[in-house]
Amino acid sequence: MFTRARMPSHATRTYRFASHLGECVTGCPSMWTRSGGVCVQCHSECAGGCTGSSPTECVRCASHVLGGECVESCPTGTVAANGDPNCRACNSECIGGCVGLTSSNCTACRTARYNGACIAQCPLRTTLNTATLQCESCSAQCSDEGCFGTSAVECRSCANLRFGDLCVSACPVGHYVDYAEGLCVECDPECVDCTGPGSFACGSCVHFTDVTVEGTRQCMSACSSGTFVLSGTTCVAQCPPATPYYADTRVTGEPVAACAATCSDLNDTRLDAMHPSAPFRCTTSDMVATDSANGGGNDATSDSAFMWIAVAIAAAFVVIALVVAVAVTTRRRKGSAELEQDRHRDLPTPSPLSPGLVESMHTSRRLSDSSGMGNTASSPSSFYNPVYVTPPSLFANGILLSHQHYFCHPPTHPPTHRSFASFAHAF
Repeated sequence: MFTRARMPSHATRTYRFASHLGECVTGCPSMWTRSGGVCVQCHSECAGGCTGSSPTECVRCASHVLGGECVESCPTGTVAANGDPNCRACNSECIGGCVGLTSSNCTACRTARYNGACIAQCPLRTTLNTATLQCESCSAQCSDEGCFGTSAVECRSCANLRFGDLCVSACPVGHYVDYAEGLCVECDPECVDCTGPGSFACGSCVHFTDVTVEGTRQCMSACSSGTFVLSGTTCVAQCPPATPYYADTRVTGEPVAACAATCSDLNDTRLDAMHPSAPFRCTTSDMVATDSANGGGNDATSDSAFMWIAVAIAAAFVVIALVVAVAVTTRRRKGSAELEQDRHRDLPTPSPLSPGLVESMHTSRRLSDSSGMGNTASSPSSFYNPVYVTPPSLFANGILLSHQHYFCHPPTHPPTHRSFASFAHAF
């Protein structure tokens, strides 16, 4: 009697033909395939049948296909997407798998993630957060050179200005802009704010504002001695007409005096008197008596107006002296020029001489020489014979330029009648 063989325990069951069994089959059931007279079960990842028991022998795959083999799931680094059962490699920027084929479907990024996508390098004006591999935006104060962090102190360079290590759009109060370097520079210590270096560029002052006579303003830690304080913080050389009264610093002990509309506005009950020599200085009755005893109060006054008056008078004297000196110098030069013109105007006008007159002059000279009067060595006691000198340069075209200056006569020997006659004949 034939009996049915026991089914094997492994996944693939086989059916054997037995001649004594009336149950021999002529074909294998679904998802089984005949192989060498034996029905072999298809692989579990097969769908629609198979030609063998391996996952590569499926008619089609139940889940996914990886390199021609049916697999239950795509391995790490691959994905089957968009209805395609084939497992395809993830984007090159993905690491650890993906859920799609684009860089936005990465499970994790290889280098960095920016706006949800994995990228090889962070874009301009962003920086990589190495902890999260996220590209984070730089501060708006950073330039296009980027940053190494997200704060304004982590810029590689500033888009506007640098204040210490911080990039800013405007300098804070107490600093001015150095446009050449793009830096915020601290103001002078006496400035609250400023437009440049030094105490003359302050917008407002920490302590006192000194207003000079020329109208320039300077911030100072204290008003200069001899000046006055106007409105509590302004130093002036003299109290203005609206507030002409000031405290006697000898009484208050302050280096400078405050200006006020009246003595009572100074809020010091001691200051209830004024000396005639300083009608706006509020002081005490005792100080007035002391000033009077000292000659009217001028020796003890602290009124800086006297100082300015003295300076003004001295300056006026200097200016007057300079004006007088210039006037004298100018007049002397003008007088010299007029004298020179008069001298030239008084010289005799040259007159032309005829050739006959010139010849007569030379003849007189020869007659004098022939008479022996010109030999002073042979007649030491005789008078000096006049000598007529005719430099060539004195005659020009028959004109004697200055003939009266070329006859020399010693003062102690006047000429005789003869020599005078010869002299007269020559002219």
